[in-house]
Amino acid sequence: VYDVSDPTAPNLTGTVPGLAGAYAIDVVGDYAYIADGLNGLVTIDLNTMSIVGATGAASSITALDVVGTTAYVNYGSSLLIIDVSTPGFANLLGSYYTGNSVSGLDVEGDYCYVADGGGGLTIVDVSNLASPVGAGNVSTGGVANDVAVDGNVAYLACTSSGLAAVDVSNPLAPV
Repeated sequence: VYDVSDPTAPNLTGTVPGLAGAYAIDVVGDYAYIADGLNGLVTIDLNTMSIVGATGAASSITALDVVGTTAYVNYGSSLLIIDVSTPGFANLLGSYYTGNSVSGLDVEGDYCYVADGGGGLTIVDVSNLASPVGAGNVSTGGVANDVAVDGNVAYLACTSSGLAAVDVSNPLAPV
C-alpha cells in the first residue's frame, strides 16, 4: 500500500503477506478486494493491513469488479456474483456460464461487460443478482483479455486485433 497524497513522492506504508499472486484489485471503503489466483477472492482490512477472508478457488480468479457490497469475479468460463457485505464471509449470490474464458470484466449499472476470451464481448444482465442472464455478445476479432466501459463504449484489449471499441448503447445488440 502506497500513500500517494504527494503524487511526486509515493511512500510505501505497508504490505500484506500471504497472497499467492495478486492479479487485480478493487478498493471499497476500508477494504481491498484482491483477485488472488488459487486463493480466490481475498478481502483485506486496510486499517489493520490484514487478510480477513479468502474464498479459495479450484480455478484461478484473476479479474474482479466490486460495486458496493457485491463482487463480480471470473472463475474459468463463468462470472460469479458474490455478496461481500460482511467482510471475510463471502456468499455466492449467482453465476453465469459464458462457455469461453472470462478474463476481464466491468460492471456498469445493470450490466456486467465480460472480456470473454475467444467469445469476444459478452454482456450479462445482472439486475437480478441471483439469476443473471445473457444480454448481448459480439466478436472482437481476437481473444478479448480485458474490458473497460466508458459511457456507451466498451473498450477491449485483444490479442491479434489490439484495441476493439464496441458501441454498447443497446446492450442487447452491441456493435
